[in-house]
Amino acid sequence: MEYDPKDQDAGTKELSKLFPRLIEPIQTLGDSARQVLQQRGVLAEPRFQTIETNIPMRMPSIENPDEPTSDDFERIDRALKIRADQPRRRIAVLEHVVHLAKEPENSILYFGPSVGDAECMAYLLRERGIRAAVVSANTRDVTRRNLIEQFRQHKLTVLCNCEVLTTGFDAPRVTHVVVARPTVSQVLYEQMVGRGLRGPKFGGTETCVILDCEDTFRGEVRPQLGYTRFRKVWRRD
Repeated sequence: MEYDPKDQDAGTKELSKLFPRLIEPIQTLGDSARQVLQQRGVLAEPRFQTIETNIPMRMPSIENPDEPTSDDFERIDRALKIRADQPRRRIAVLEHVVHLAKEPENSILYFGPSVGDAECMAYLLRERGIRAAVVSANTRDVTRRNLIEQFRQHKLTVLCNCEVLTTGFDAPRVTHVVVARPTVSQVLYEQMVGRGLRGPKFGGTETCVILDCEDTFRGEVRPQLGYTRFRKVWRRD
C-alpha cells in the first residue's frame, strides 16, 4: 500500500495492517477523565489561590503583539525571570509562605524565578524559624537526595528550588505548591504544579493548594501566563 499524503487516514490504515488485533478496554474514563481520576484517588484536586505581589513589570516590546512567535515567548519568559527576582516581591511572597508553614501538617514546595531567589527564600524562612532548605543544579547529588528525603519525612516544611524539581522528583505528600516563577509556558507551569497533584492512592493528598503570584504588568505586551490557561482546564465544574 503506497502512502498518500492527501489521505488523512493513511497512517491509521497502515497501523491497522500492523496491528489487526487491538485490545480494546472494556471501560474507559469517559469525557471527564480528570474528575474520574480524582474520585479514584489517583489525582489530587487542585485548589487555587493568588498572591498579589503589587510588583509592576514591563515586558519587552515585540514586533507583532497579536501574533507572537516562539522566540517572543522565550524573550518574555527570560524577562519575567529577571524582573521577578527582586527583594520587594520576595518579601511579599515570604509572608504567605511563613503563614502556611506554621501549620504543622503542611508540606510546601517553592519554585522561585532564579536560584538566587530560591536561596534567599530558604534563608529568610529559616530566619523566621521555619524548617526550610534549597536545592539547585549546583547541589551535590548526595546532598540533594538527603534534603529530598528530609522533605519526604517532613523534617523539612519547605523545599525551595528553581525548576530543578520540575521532573524526576518524588515526594508524594505535597500540600502546597508556591509558583513564584512566572512563565508563559503552560508546559513548564504544569511540570511545577504536577509535583503536588499525586492523589492519596499513591501516597499523595486529596487536595493540593496551588499559589500563583500575580504581578502588575505595564506596556503593550500583557502575556497570558501559564497558570491562567491551567486554571481554565482544571477548574472545578
